[in-house]
Amino acid sequence: MQTKYLHDLRCAVDLLASLPSVNRARLGVIGHSLGGLQALWLACYDARIRTAVSSCGFGLVRTLVRDGINHGLATYVPGLLTVGDLDLVAAAVAPRAFLLTAGEHDPLFPIDGVRAVVAAAQQQYAAAGVPERFAAILFPAGHSFPAAVKAHAYAFVDRWLM
Repeated sequence: MQTKYLHDLRCAVDLLASLPSVNRARLGVIGHSLGGLQALWLACYDARIRTAVSSCGFGLVRTLVRDGINHGLATYVPGLLTVGDLDLVAAAVAPRAFLLTAGEHDPLFPIDGVRAVVAAAQQQYAAAGVPERFAAILFPAGHSFPAAVKAHAYAFVDRWLM
């Protein structure tokens, strides 16, 4: 399922990038929930995406398995856990700008798995010499994209695309 989603998203970026009114050097993506997961994968696999924001979109898959949390089929990439987890995918977005937001009480994504992703991304962005291009907002709520967090996300995108 994840392959299908990623293919569709890359086709959409192809179309967008083909439009004469679009600046292909300033493409970004914002997604919430499943859209947040897709923002991660798209940013990882398509270097045309210069900045990405994922709101309540993912944590470590192994924490989902540990806690028996059932997600959509796109979350479970066959063989992923034999080579790594989503922390490595998030780290692979470096050096492009990436913002991760997550509710600390989100029942869909255990916060320890989200924090592990944040730590791995921070380490990779620092190693790449661009620690300022990664940011994380962990807020005291559940599975949501509150107005204040959304405003920060828009400002993050503006900072890196303008």
